[in-house]
This record gives sequence, structure tokens and C-alpha cells, in this order.
Amino acid sequence: MNKKNINNLFYVDSLEGYNIALKQLNSLHDEIITDNPLLANTPNLDKKIIDISKLIKQKDGNKIGQIIFSMSNDIEKIFIKNKYKYKFKYYTDKLGLYLSIKSMCYTIIEKSLIFSIFFKKFKINKFTIIINKSDYFDTHNPFNFPRFSNISKFIAKKSFLNINKIDIQEIKIENSKIINNTEEKNIFLRVLVWPTSYIIFRLIYFINITFIKKDIIFYGKKCESLNETLAWLFFKGFKTKAITFPKLGIYKKKMNKKLENILVNDLSSTISKHLSFLPFSKSQINIQKNMILDHIYMGMDRLQSETKVYENFFLKNKIKYLISSSFYGPIANQIFYLCKKNSINFIGFEHGVTTSINFDSVQSIGTLESTTCNTLMVNSKKSKKEFDYANTQFKESINNRVMIIGEAEQKKKILLYWLQKSIMRNRFNIKYKEKTVAHISGILYAGNLKNSITSPIASYGYQREKNLLLKVYNNINKKVLYKPYPSQRLLYQPSYS
Repeated sequence: MNKKNINNLFYVDSLEGYNIALKQLNSLHDEIITDNPLLANTPNLDKKIIDISKLIKQKDGNKIGQIIFSMSNDIEKIFIKNKYKYKFKYYTDKLGLYLSIKSMCYTIIEKSLIFSIFFKKFKINKFTIIINKSDYFDTHNPFNFPRFSNISKFIAKKSFLNINKIDIQEIKIENSKIINNTEEKNIFLRVLVWPTSYIIFRLIYFINITFIKKDIIFYGKKCESLNETLAWLFFKGFKTKAITFPKLGIYKKKMNKKLENILVNDLSSTISKHLSFLPFSKSQINIQKNMILDHIYMGMDRLQSETKVYENFFLKNKIKYLISSSFYGPIANQIFYLCKKNSINFIGFEHGVTTSINFDSVQSIGTLESTTCNTLMVNSKKSKKEFDYANTQFKESINNRVMIIGEAEQKKKILLYWLQKSIMRNRFNIKYKEKTVAHISGILYAGNLKNSITSPIASYGYQREKNLLLKVYNNINKKVLYKPYPSQRLLYQPSYS
């Protein structure tokens, strides 16, 4: 089969990179590619960008997710069997490793698969990569890549792409701190839609009025349900006090060849076996495997330090009761162990309402937050059923409890509906009797932070939103307000707020 010739193939991840590529481009013999569908479909470009994200389908993304889930479980079994807790100085057999490595593994495997498919179709003389300045690991969570790092420079090797000429150009791009943020800017109007009990609690707490106090209950990471619980506890006579959990500094990789070699020897065959379920060559598998091993080593090295810091934290702070939105992954299991060791009753709160309906969350029961706190407050009977079952599967959580408190009041109903409706109409110039559809999108472009096994891949998410806007909302005789998901995980992601 004859392959199409491309003299110089440019890969870009931003408009800034695209403009640089245009200056170096021979329009007759060169092409520009990206795996960001939002960038590829930017209107009024001088040279079309080929969207290579379309080379994989949602079913391929689901397969990658399932491979990573199975691989993570197999790796954790090896950790338990070979007693890694003594080698890496943490406390629990159960880790919940999947939650910490899934995003990193998905980023590596998905980009590798897209590149592998594309480069089989073309004969390319030179590959030029123009990307944001990209680091190899997140200095606060080295299990992962930084949010806007582009790992193409780490997989663009001769043995992977079978190309002799590879040119990597990195540029520094300033990233937006807030994207698609349409919250009300007026703090007074925002406060008006809080539950009454919480407003009174904050006022009394602010002016330091006290009632008869019982035990002190410390609270950490907050969520809507916890906020409303704080108000209830306060009026019941408990003293509540915020506590700041410790934060580690920037991680710098420490060389420990003995531990690195242990990981390589124990995990290599397992990782290679799972990667072989996808159409990769042996050299492509080895490059991905080595990157995965690097990040697992760095993440476990960081876990040692985190565990020690939390151990000292709980020794120094006299805590009897701790309530907090949940932790996840390996550190969650260490915190729960340390809480039990120090006789701290740890009460967690379910994050969101999706556990009872989310296939991916229920499938990964070893990572559920009920297994890493004494009591978990949840939203529904379905949630309780799934969490109760998860607790029975591990010796560490067999005595844990799950209690139904329902969803936070501010989520269950729209408070001061008439006011919120008025604010919305004024902001978007909607006439009083004008019929309007407000659509809040749940499509999240994952980037380097893939959430779950079956969450949308970029090309599927883009096409779904496009179809909804052009084929559905474009054909109804109503004004449409479409709010994209308020999070930026792709380097190029236009804000519509």
C-alpha cells in the first residue's frame, strides 16, 4: 500500500504554535496536525489543521480505560504480595492505586495510540513539534503529568515513530486561571441563595458569639453538604474549628536505584502484557512502559514523604473528631490508618451525586471513599448500598458505616427562584416573556486529567456538543443559553464566559 508523502509534519497544541508553524510551512508539501478538536476546528484559519483525535473512537477510549483499570489492579496485587509498604514506608496493604495512576496512564496510551495510527498512514520526512513548555511530572503530584504539559515530546522518538528527523520547539504560553466562569460576581446576591441556617451560622461565627460548647469538631476540605452540617452542629452546641491539612513542597526526584530496579523487575511484564492488547510494536510498548514505571516510582517516593508529614500532623494536633470531604487514592488510605492509630473518628462526605448511577465509580469499589473513613455521609439509598458493599470487601473497612443525609439543600432546590431568574435574564438580555432554554454541559475535555474508564474522549465530546448545538438547538424557535463545563484541561480551550 502506497503511503502519502509529507515532507514536514507539524504538530501543534495552541494557536501560538500554529502561527509559528505557518511561518515555517511549505503549503504544498507540509501538513499541520493536532489532537485537540477545539483547535482543529478554529474558524478562519489560513491553513487547515488535521484533527488526529478522530483516529480513535469512544469504544477505543473505553477499551484503554478498561486496560488501565485491570493493569492498576494487577499492579496493586503485586504491591501487596511483595510487601511494598515496607519498601516504600507506608502503612496499608490497600492503596487505591488506580485513582492515582489512571490519568497518567491514559495520557500516555491514548496519545501513543493516536500517533501510532497516524504515522502508519503516511511517509514523513520530518516531524516538527511546537508545543507549550512541558515538564515530565507534576511537582505536587508526580504520579501525574502537569495539567498543560504535552507528552508528545517524550514519546516522539525514532524507535516509536520510525522517523529520523524530529524537531521539538517549546514555547511558554500563559494560561487562563478561570474558564467559563459564569458565577454571580456580586457577593450579596450569591449569599442570598445560601440556606438560611448556613447564613446565620456564618454571621454568628464571624462575630464570635458562642453557645454552650461540647466537643470540638475539626473540619477540613469543605463541600456543600459539609457546610450545611457545620451550621447544624453549631446550633446543637458543638464547637467547630477549621483545620488546615499539611502541604508538601515541590517534589524533586530522588534517585534510589534499588527501589527503581525493584519496580522494573516486578512490574515490567505486567505493564507490557496489558499494553500488548493494543496495536503497538515492542519498542512502542517499552517506551510507554518506562514512562509509566517512572511516574509510579516518583508517586510512591512522594507517598513516603506525604505519609510522614501526615503522621507528624496527627501527633501534633489533638483531634477527636474530624469531618471532611473525602480524600482519594494511596494517601486517603494512609490518612485513614493514621486516624485510627490516633483514635480520631473520621467522618467523610460523599462528593457529588453520581456514585449511585456511575458505572465507573461502582466498578472501582476499592477506591470508594467509604473505605477510607469511619463514617461516610451519603445522598441516597442507592449510594449507601454501593458503599456498604465496598466496605465489606476489605479488612480495613469492614467496620465502617454509611449514613444517608440526603443532598445539600442548595442543590436540591433553587432558592429564591424569582431572583435567580431575574439575574439570569438581566445578564443575558432576555425579555420577560421570551422562551429560553438553558443548557449546562456535562462534557469535560479531559486533557491530562482523565476522570474515569468511560468518560468522553476529546473527539466524541466535541462532536456530541456540535451535534447538539447545530442539529437540535439550532432548529428550535427559542433562545438558547449554552454553558460549557467550567474547567480548562486543554491548553487551547476558548472561554465563553
